[in-house]
Amino acid sequence: MSSSSSFDTASGFSDAMSGSEQSFGGFATQNNVDLDQIYKAQDYEAKRFQKELMRSQKNTKKWTKTQVDTVAAIKEAEIEAKRYELERLQAEHEADLANKEAEVDAEMREIQTECGELRVEIQALEFELSQVKEQRKRDLLQVRSDIASSIKAMEAKEVEHNNQIAQLKAVLDDLIQKHQADIQQAMEESQTNENIIDNQIAQITATIERTRKESFKSDDSYAHRMQEASSTAEMLRSEINASHERTIAMRGEIENTQQKLQMLQQELYKAEEQSRMLKEQIIYTEEQKKVMKQELDKLDRSLWNSKKTVILRNQ
Repeated sequence: MSSSSSFDTASGFSDAMSGSEQSFGGFATQNNVDLDQIYKAQDYEAKRFQKELMRSQKNTKKWTKTQVDTVAAIKEAEIEAKRYELERLQAEHEADLANKEAEVDAEMREIQTECGELRVEIQALEFELSQVKEQRKRDLLQVRSDIASSIKAMEAKEVEHNNQIAQLKAVLDDLIQKHQADIQQAMEESQTNENIIDNQIAQITATIERTRKESFKSDDSYAHRMQEASSTAEMLRSEINASHERTIAMRGEIENTQQKLQMLQQELYKAEEQSRMLKEQIIYTEEQKKVMKQELDKLDRSLWNSKKTVILRNQ
């Protein structure tokens, strides 16, 4: 469109120039033409040229305006399209942003809910931990009190058993000494009685022999002396039987004393065994006390690790 307008303007200008040349040619060839007509013709041509020039400028301006309007319309359409695209993108962005905000709000609510639950759980764990600590302290104090009471009772029993053992040993020593003295006395008495009986038997035998010898001298006194001898022999037999019975009774007493001694030895052995068991029980109690202390230390470490894990998780 711009090239056609320029071509029209150029053709109009060339027509004007050719017309002027013809006019000047006519002026040269026709010397009779009046100058006024030439001037009029020139004015006319000049006006026509100006009109053509103005029309050309007008067309140029119109074309320029048309081109500018077209470009402006295109640019405006492009801008409008871009604006629509921008609005669409902005709407999508706002929708995405709203969705993201909704998701973030939901996540924040979940996080806040989880934080609240964790706070409640932490408070519950702290309360439980405090209860466990208090219970552990009470249990520890109770265990220590029980162990101390048990140790005191065992020590008292040990002292009592030691005293009982000492008393039993003293009684046993006294019984042994008494038993040995009784045995020695019984042996001495038995030996003395046997010697006396032997002496008496020897005397009686000598008397009997002497009586027998004398009986040959006196028949009258023989019967009387035989009767006395028989009575004396019977008395001796009774004395011998009584001595044997006393010896048997003394042997029974010795056996009873030996049985009592064995019973006392068994009681002493039982007392020593009980003392040994009490000592072993005290040692076992001390070991249990150490094991319980180790378990309590483990419980403290476990509770501390649990609390530290919860704190780190919350951070």
